[in-house]
Order: sequence, then structure tokens, then C-alpha cells
Amino acid sequence: MRLAPWVLIVTLLGALLPAAVRAQLEPGRPAGSNIMRDPQAVASERSGYILKGLGRCIYQRRATAVDRLLGASDPMTIDYDRIGISSSKVSEFLSLEPCLTDQVSGNQSALDMRIKPRQLRNLLLEEDYLAKHPTAPMVAATEQRNYVSIGDKLPTARAIGDFADCIAAKNPQIADRLLRTMPASNDETQVARTLAPDLGACIVQGQKLVLTPTSVRAYVADGMWTRYARALNNNTMDAPK
Repeated sequence: MRLAPWVLIVTLLGALLPAAVRAQLEPGRPAGSNIMRDPQAVASERSGYILKGLGRCIYQRRATAVDRLLGASDPMTIDYDRIGISSSKVSEFLSLEPCLTDQVSGNQSALDMRIKPRQLRNLLLEEDYLAKHPTAPMVAATEQRNYVSIGDKLPTARAIGDFADCIAAKNPQIADRLLRTMPASNDETQVARTLAPDLGACIVQGQKLVLTPTSVRAYVADGMWTRYARALNNNTMDAPK
């Protein structure tokens, strides 16, 4: 499977995960992501299991590579030059193909899921945070955010970063709980709703954001990783603020 530099096309050979795979994905620490809508209708809960399994597999196989990628990225940009690879090598760098294969099962009609690099970053932010914090962190922390975006992307990256940091600062307990739900599940939706007052308080006047459980999870993952996990990343690459 060849993966395009900017869009990873995952062909899932089957509409249903087998019971053994499903059981393997259910226990343990949840992970999350900001997922693209599927071209064909995939049950949202099933997509959550698939993406959880993908994130876990990548992190288990390539934790050091994940640290390097996260340390050389911000909400708008992944700086492949800082990592020392080209964007076309991200599949090999993160061991994506074996992990995608692990999530392919069954013999029903093929389904496509498209995952963009920033969405993959959201998945890995959450995995790294949860790996470093098996339980909710009890010690207060402050963000240590750096940006790699330049030009027109930098203001947007800063706005997203400020919003994510605000959520993590205002309600870290609920934010942590959200990241421990199954992506695309009813639990995720319910916990995301409890963050509504904090989300409203963090929106800057005139700022327009599309807030869904999926997008809220992505903002929370970015904010919680920056506040509680980034400093523990031994491979973090400092970038100009």
C-alpha cells in the first residue's frame, strides 16, 4: 500500500471487526483522534475501535518516532525537516503499514477512511499523553508550547493552541476523562457535553469554531499533551515561539 504524503488512504477489507480484535481494543487506555468522515457509511463506534487500534499500534511500535514527530509539530504543521525525513517517508517512520494491516479484517465490502497528517497527529498526541499518564495527573502544570508554523498558518496555529491550552487549564479533570473514553462512543459525547461551559469561556470574541465531540477531543488532546506530557518527551525539538 502506498500512502500519499498528505492523505493516508486506509482500505479496510471488511465492515466489521472480528470479536477477537474488538475484545483486544476494548480494555486498557483509550486513545482518540480527529477523524475524517468516511466516504461510505461506517458505524461511528466501529471507526473509533479502528482508530484506537491504529494509534496504539503506532505508539507501541514507534514511541520514539512519535515523540520526535510531536515535538516537531503544532496544530497546523508537521515540520518534517526537523524530524529529518520527507513527508513521503512518514509511513515507514511510524510503521504505518503493519499497523494498518492489523486493523484490516473480514471479507465484506471494502471501506475507505482518509486520515490527514494533522488528524494522525491528534491520534498520537492522545496516545502519548495516556502512555505518560496512566491515571489523571494530580500535579498542576503549565503549558510549554512551541510553534513550527510560519506565514499565514502561524496565527491559526496560535489561535488553536490558545483554545486548547485554555480548556486544559480550566478543567483538566474532565478533559482527562474525555481522553479515556472510546472515540466516537456515547461516553465520549456525554463527557464532551460536560465541557460546554469551559469551551464557551475559552472562545475568544469573534472566533468561530465547529465544535463536535470529535473536534473537542482533538483540542483536548492537544492541550493536555502540551500541558502534561510535552515536558516528559525526551525527544522534544524546541522550535521558535
